Order: sequence, then C-alpha cells, then structure tokens
Amino acid sequence: MKASEEIDRVFLDKKFSATKYMLRYIVGASEDVRKDQLQTIGRYRSLADQEIAGVVESNYSNFNASLGKFNVISNQLQEARAGLVEVSKRSMEGKAILTAKTKNLNELLLLKYESKKVIEVVDDIDFIDKAPSQIRHALGAKNATAAVDMYLRAFELVLSDKLAVFHAIASMRNALMECKQLIEDHIVHELESILFLQVCAVVCSKFNGSSSSIGRV
Repeated sequence: MKASEEIDRVFLDKKFSATKYMLRYIVGASEDVRKDQLQTIGRYRSLADQEIAGVVESNYSNFNASLGKFNVISNQLQEARAGLVEVSKRSMEGKAILTAKTKNLNELLLLKYESKKVIEVVDDIDFIDKAPSQIRHALGAKNATAAVDMYLRAFELVLSDKLAVFHAIASMRNALMECKQLIEDHIVHELESILFLQVCAVVCSKFNGSSSSIGRV
C-alpha cells in the first residue's frame, strides 16, 4: 500500500495546520496521547521517506533510460544534420548551376531573336538590291504587274524604320525611283501601242469598207 493511502487524510488536507496540530496533540495533550501521536507521525514520516525514495529511484532510472535514448536520438540528429547540410550544399550547387544554365539559355534565346532580326534585315536589303534588275527583267518580259508588285514591296521596305539606319538605302531608293520611271514609261509605251493598234484597226476597217464599195461600182 502506498504511503499516501496509509497516512491519515487529515494530514493531506490543504486546510491542515501543523501549528494547531502541535498545540493540540503535542504541547497541550497528555503524555500518552503525545507519545502515540509522535509514534504515528514517525511512522508516517518513515512511509513518506520510503515512497519518496522509491519515486526518486524510479525517476532516476527513468531519467537514465531517457538520457540514453536522448543520446541515441542526439547522435541520429547529428548524423541527419550532417546529411541535411550536405543535401543543402548540393542543392545550392545545383541551384547555382541551374541559374547559370538559365542565364545562358536566355542569352542564347536573345541571340537567336537578334540573329533572326538581322537575317530578316539582310533578306530585305537583298530584295531591295535585286529589285531594279528583277523589275527590268519583268518589264522586258512584258509582265508589268509583277514589276509593279516588286516595286511596291521594295519601296515599302526602303521606307521602313528598321532599314532607315542603313546609309546604303539612300542609293537603293534612288535606284527604285529610276525603276518607277521605267515602269511608268513602259506602261505609257504599252498604252500608246494599244491605242495605236486600235486606231490602225479602225482605219483599216474603214479602208476595207471603202474599197469594197468602189469595187461594186
């Protein structure tokens, strides 16, 4: 049985007063009562000391066991911490590599974009440069429509902002203006030829009609 179960509940009550107990059962009591109370208190003290000693020993054993477990856990945590430090280090290295590769990729994409723009500009300049000869060739082949289309596209490119920085565009613009004059001259010539042929056809028709009338007379 535990000491707390054998000790009179009066001693365990929160309202228990040791002073009042001493005055009643020790100081003011008879010799027999005093002796009996002292024996009771001594026995209660012995029981309490035994229980306290048992609790202390049990707790000390539990503490030692807990301390051993704590040491094991602490060692495991140290190992885990070392592993986490290594993982963190590798993660930072991987992040640095990934950042560098991302930067290189962005630079390559930018370079690709700029290269594409340069290629487009070069193609436009090449088209403008070749336009005069191609326009003349189209006019020589009696293909005024193709000549006009090439001229319009080339002239639009010459006036675009992306080619305005090139000084050579000025001379190309002059060459295109000459082509414009050639196209106009060609169209005028073609129109004159068409009109001439139409007039000739009318005259011939009238002449043939007059000849037929004279023959019948």
